[in-house]
Amino acid sequence: MIVSTRRADPSAIAVQIPDIAAAIFLRTSLLWIAVTAQPLSQICQCPKLSDHCYNPKVTPFIAFDKVLREVDVFVTNDGYKYMSQHFVLIHGAWHGGWCWDGVIRELENAGHTAVAPTLPGNNPDDDFASVTFADYLDAIAAVLEQQQKPVILVGHSSAGFLLQAVAPKAAKKIAHLVFHNAFILPNGASQLDMFLPEVAKILIDAAMASPHKSVPVLEDLVRNALMKDDSTEVQNALLSRLVPQPFVLFNTKVKTNDFFALNIPQTVLFCKDDRSLPPGTYLKMVQSLGTYELIECPGGHETLFIDPKIIANALTKIGTNPTFHAIA
Repeated sequence: MIVSTRRADPSAIAVQIPDIAAAIFLRTSLLWIAVTAQPLSQICQCPKLSDHCYNPKVTPFIAFDKVLREVDVFVTNDGYKYMSQHFVLIHGAWHGGWCWDGVIRELENAGHTAVAPTLPGNNPDDDFASVTFADYLDAIAAVLEQQQKPVILVGHSSAGFLLQAVAPKAAKKIAHLVFHNAFILPNGASQLDMFLPEVAKILIDAAMASPHKSVPVLEDLVRNALMKDDSTEVQNALLSRLVPQPFVLFNTKVKTNDFFALNIPQTVLFCKDDRSLPPGTYLKMVQSLGTYELIECPGGHETLFIDPKIIANALTKIGTNPTFHAIA
């Protein structure tokens, strides 16, 4: 059973402001730029542009400029003021960071920033046999460590339990966790444990037959489960980019107790037309999260690749929806 409750969230990323105020702000800013045609640092002759500048042309704008640079605020033409967010996007099995390219473009068009690393073993030239589960976690943790401030960390599909495993190691770098049609594991389980027995056997047999202990791209799975409702042309476009997946991603038993003890805000982004698992499976897995925000949108398992604007729009709404409390 799921109970929805709405709560005030000071970190909400969208706040309504009056249209008139937005218009005045934009007109004033454009007028200032048009009149001066110079950056503040050129108008001000102080050795270091700061709050202590006494140039009458500059003083009224310095504090405001400083605030904008600190909080990354921008105003859109729909009358809303937004906080610019930074996303780290993690791909699932057989994929690479490239699957997020369209989403990144849409996020950047909306004033946000994002990076999407390709994990070890998911580049075409990688040594699949040498990859370990720890390599995945180390790679994600390294990307997070490079970020200047806490990020919104998003995991798609198999990346769900990678987020569970890495979050306790890098909690200070994570402002929000997003599970996008993702596997969420109980403590001590592997992804194989979450599959139907016949599906798990297919993956195991394929890996055992592989010389580098990886699961080759399963065309039937892609066409008839991940992308069942999509055209052959679109299916071919994705298939041409997929690579074999090191088996360690599927069969590693993951410790998640430390994750469940964290207090990081969580969002479940769910594409409702996903047929990669039996109906209800994904939303059943998220029950273990406890309190989370649910954002539902149209599309299947590969919507991030097929129609990235849907996913980008959903990501910009994080923190503005009701939260849910799973009750046993």
